[in-house]
Amino acid sequence: MKMPTCYSIVESFFRSCYELEEIGDYFLAIITKYLEREQENREESTYYHNIKTYIDYHYSEPISLQSLSHEFGMNPSYLSTIFKKTTGVKLSQYLMNVRVKKACELLMQSNNAISDIAEAVGYEDAQYFLSGVQKSNGTNAFAVSKTSHQKIIQ
Repeated sequence: MKMPTCYSIVESFFRSCYELEEIGDYFLAIITKYLEREQENREESTYYHNIKTYIDYHYSEPISLQSLSHEFGMNPSYLSTIFKKTTGVKLSQYLMNVRVKKACELLMQSNNAISDIAEAVGYEDAQYFLSGVQKSNGTNAFAVSKTSHQKIIQ
């Protein structure tokens, strides 16, 4: 059986429409659906931008999916879905990446203890922080320190 072409489908549709009003209604429905989807995409993009900005400025505070959903008045599941759909990364992974990046900057700019830096970027537990660094960097050691340029964390 031969697959119908786009042209043959459209031609068949027009032949089955007896009134011009039917054709207009059909195209109006298509355009309306398209505009609704575009509006959804804009809203999701705005939510994503606001959530990302919030995390970028509040990374050192306790942040969870629940606290973000409360902050933005959104269902946690919907918030998580929008964020992952827009970024391709889970919300928790994004937060960890922001914290680890900031921690690496602090480690390079200071001689502060690892536990102090972990706390400064939002981790209460230095071991959890180290496991986050390992997950993010793929290693259990990383170079830091502005004086020796090498501080190993095991």
